[in-house]
Amino acid sequence: MKVLITGGAGFIGSHVLSLFVENYPQYNVFNLDALTYAGNLENLKKIESKPNYTFIKGDITDENFINTLFEHYKFDCVIHLAAESHVDRSIKTPLDFIKTNILGTTILLNAIKTKAYPTPAKRPVYSVIDKTKVKSVLGIEILNWQDRLKRHLTNRI
Repeated sequence: MKVLITGGAGFIGSHVLSLFVENYPQYNVFNLDALTYAGNLENLKKIESKPNYTFIKGDITDENFINTLFEHYKFDCVIHLAAESHVDRSIKTPLDFIKTNILGTTILLNAIKTKAYPTPAKRPVYSVIDKTKVKSVLGIEILNWQDRLKRHLTNRI
């Protein structure tokens, strides 16, 4: 299984990434991070030489790059943690927040929709919205990603 984790050099992302790399050596785990002010590869020193870990420096707002990445690696799972989150920075540079959090997320979702899962029936999107299955306008089933991931991992062990 190929797992892409965006924002993997950030505080939360580095912990999630380390957990996957350490506990699931059969998974190929890819870390996509732009290494902005919040990204720090020092957080990942412990796993940087693991054979199931790959770092990719890139920006989720670069649509051509993201599409090429999805076409090349054909990820099975995406955990999107890349985000602008520091409130003081949102006041100084609000457009950075819009670009990363809205445009970047949209670019990722579109790549998942068109590159990873081009057939509507195979487009699972896991969300933290709630635990209820909701049918979206696009015909995408929205599931609680934690429960779905737990079920998937339980079936693999």
